[in-house]
Amino acid sequence: MQTRNAPQAPCRECHPPTAGRRPRFLFDGWILLALTAFILWHLSPSEILRDTTTVGGDTPAHNYLASQLRHSLLEQGRIISWASGWWGGFPLFQYYFPLPYLLIALLSVWIPFNIAFKIVSISGLLLLPAAAYCATRLLRFPRPVPLVTAVFMVPFLFVRDHTMWGVNVASTLAGMIANSLSFALMLPALASAWRDAMDARLRLRTLLLLALVVGSHFFTSMMAGLTLAITPLLLLLQRTSLPCWRKGILVLAVEGVLALLLMAWWIVPLAAKSAWSMDFGVNWDMTLWKNFPPWTVALIPLGIIALILGLRNGHAAVWLFVWMLLLALFLFYCGYAISPVFVNCRLWPFLMFSMVMLGAIGIGLYLAACRHPAIAVSGITLLLLGGVAWDEHQAGNLARNWSRWNFRGLEIKADGGVFDELVLPLKGTPGRLANDLHPDNNRLGSSRIFELAPHLIGKPILEGGLVNSAIGSIFAYYIQSETSESCAGYPPVVKPSSFDPDAATRHLELFNVKHFIARSPKTRTAFRADPRWRPMKQEEEWELFELLSHDGSYVYVPCFLPAVVETSHPNERGLDWIYAPGALDQPFLLADPQAACHPPAALPRLKEADFLAFLQAAGKEAGKPPAPAGWQVPVSRTTGHPVSHESVSDHSIRFRTTALGQPHIIKCNYFPNWKVRGAAGVFRVTPAFLLVFPDQNEVELYYGWTGADRAGHWLTLAGGLILLVVAWHTGKQRFTRNTGPAS
Repeated sequence: MQTRNAPQAPCRECHPPTAGRRPRFLFDGWILLALTAFILWHLSPSEILRDTTTVGGDTPAHNYLASQLRHSLLEQGRIISWASGWWGGFPLFQYYFPLPYLLIALLSVWIPFNIAFKIVSISGLLLLPAAAYCATRLLRFPRPVPLVTAVFMVPFLFVRDHTMWGVNVASTLAGMIANSLSFALMLPALASAWRDAMDARLRLRTLLLLALVVGSHFFTSMMAGLTLAITPLLLLLQRTSLPCWRKGILVLAVEGVLALLLMAWWIVPLAAKSAWSMDFGVNWDMTLWKNFPPWTVALIPLGIIALILGLRNGHAAVWLFVWMLLLALFLFYCGYAISPVFVNCRLWPFLMFSMVMLGAIGIGLYLAACRHPAIAVSGITLLLLGGVAWDEHQAGNLARNWSRWNFRGLEIKADGGVFDELVLPLKGTPGRLANDLHPDNNRLGSSRIFELAPHLIGKPILEGGLVNSAIGSIFAYYIQSETSESCAGYPPVVKPSSFDPDAATRHLELFNVKHFIARSPKTRTAFRADPRWRPMKQEEEWELFELLSHDGSYVYVPCFLPAVVETSHPNERGLDWIYAPGALDQPFLLADPQAACHPPAALPRLKEADFLAFLQAAGKEAGKPPAPAGWQVPVSRTTGHPVSHESVSDHSIRFRTTALGQPHIIKCNYFPNWKVRGAAGVFRVTPAFLLVFPDQNEVELYYGWTGADRAGHWLTLAGGLILLVVAWHTGKQRFTRNTGPAS
């Protein structure tokens, strides 16, 4: 008779004999290795090890994100910092996901930056089969379900129905690097959290995985959280007792809170400063069922099999993927009405993935009852890999050719001399660079190739990436519509212009653009005819111009005192001001009525309606400003240029002035983190620039911390301390279990 405290025999299903487990793990390992090698072969591995600058799609922009983070991390110890390379400056990683670029920055300390960039950029693709395998093992699916789900990830990755919605090879090569890596992290994080709830046990791995997901992409974080919301119901389906049910839910809640605390340094400032981000993107005009590959139909009966066998055998985790499918379907059709961030095409990967997983689970659960599932899995692997290889061959080896195009780099492009001759010599020159958007830029590697300028030579460019992160993007896009016959796109708030080189020149001067690369014959002809522009050099069909109407300085004293306009819509009012070039000599201080820092009392005040009436009177002709209004006050000027010794970097702006008390406008975008020494405060002036009134000759603006930043840091510190306590407690429990009670 067994005593009450006698150890129980291990369950053979949960703990099979070691002799039987080793061959299975070896078989699984070989299959996973084959899947990874298959994916890697299609990504041109020899080109990955070439020390060249990655191009193609949006990837030129992502080079700057990683190199700028490396610079700010090593020199300032900051992940979130100010980046002056795009849009007139923007808060780098304040509204975007830092994890992939942090990995690139750290890896580039030991290996060349270009190779580090390529390795991290494809890591999500290579990890996805193993991530699916680990996730389904954590979800306690029987063999060979984990291996079948890993195999099914390959056709999912090579789907060609889209090139920019996320996860697949095409999207990753187009620049969706963060999404690709985050998806691979989401799967084990989701499964580990579910497992902890089922076991009513908090685990460190789950905390770290959830924190990594939060730091890598919004959509995967959001879908992971919403998918886990069904866990309480799944616990009931598993016939969990009420005390264990409560403990499981508590564990899940604690893990979620701790993961958010670990990322509070990023989340809290993001939420507090959300008003300074931009909405970009609208729902696509797409019919859902027309955007799935034909073989998706076969997943429907397989998914039904997964539900039947899952319910029969007590695998409640099947419902996680059913729930994910329903969530993605709901958000696809209704998400944009809830929030503009839920653009429908971004939900497509979750719809496709959940269908693929259900199909794979259906096959795996069926094979689990067979005598020799390894043979069947081997056949399925060969069938699917062969089908993907044949499909890629029929499509002209799209993935391999695209990866070769990207990874061979800018340096060996046939027209790469355009960049060498027109851009590289601009290193160290004053002012910003701009360009017209032209399809022929793709001959250099990407239509956005000139966004590499800040990365390669430190020359800031008016255009850029991360539209959501920059106020200046709305103004840059508007100017691009004036200089280009085509434009990359518009945030919804922008009303684009037609081609207007005269107004564009005035706007480019306002934004301190000193050099411009034109490809369009229409733009080149217009600039050649304008005496304000000097042709500098031509390389093939691209031509470099210099704007002669200014010297490239960032700081200036305006002709009139800024008039104060209290408004709750500063972005719209800044655009209204840009739309009327005749009003550009009159700056307006756009004041938030709730702001703690109030503008000087001596400045003229206007109601918002009077401000709009002034702009309407100014019209759209830059050469015909309206007659001075009664409230306009000319700035008292001294002889000579009052500003000297100007120095502009990513974290500070310094200058010397003799015009004390007068308005000084800096042609860099405003953000709450900007602080000042030598003046009373920093204000936002049209369109979205920095404005100070010096009370000392030496003025320094620096990118500091806000209260939200400090609160986030303290919360993360608290989360880290709690994590250490949990780690110590977990380690102590494990030590006690392994050593047993003292005799």
